[in-house]
Amino acid sequence: MRNILMPIFLIGLLGACTVENELPNKPEISIVSVHPTEITEYQDVIKVVLAYTDGDGNLGFSNPDSNALRVWDDRLSSPDWYHVQPLAPPGEKISIQGELTVNLSGTFVLSSTADQETTRFRIKIKDRNGNWSNEVITPLITINRE
Repeated sequence: MRNILMPIFLIGLLGACTVENELPNKPEISIVSVHPTEITEYQDVIKVVLAYTDGDGNLGFSNPDSNALRVWDDRLSSPDWYHVQPLAPPGEKISIQGELTVNLSGTFVLSSTADQETTRFRIKIKDRNGNWSNEVITPLITINRE
């Protein structure tokens, strides 16, 4: 009887063990939500919620002058940059995942003659090793003149 119970016990013990998933060291992001998708220029804030993963946990910078998040309005020739605080304790090599909210304010109609424009935002994040995430693109955002 004892010889029969031992394999059953070991199978149950092995089933209770889990192996942590190894996440890639290169950060990965995806869009969870974008709201609102129609705004009045200068008045409304677009909230973009991003899901992120990073295998070595080195997303974000302690130095407030170091920018990690690139947000590119399709209508413009250069991106805006944002500071991201460390998302894990600095110096720790741990896999992290979570959500990050980006608030985009001050968006306006560029044309002097149009009452409305549309755009998309292209977003990437860089870790402290200089690894860039994939790029995500928001749905179309409609911007109405005041």
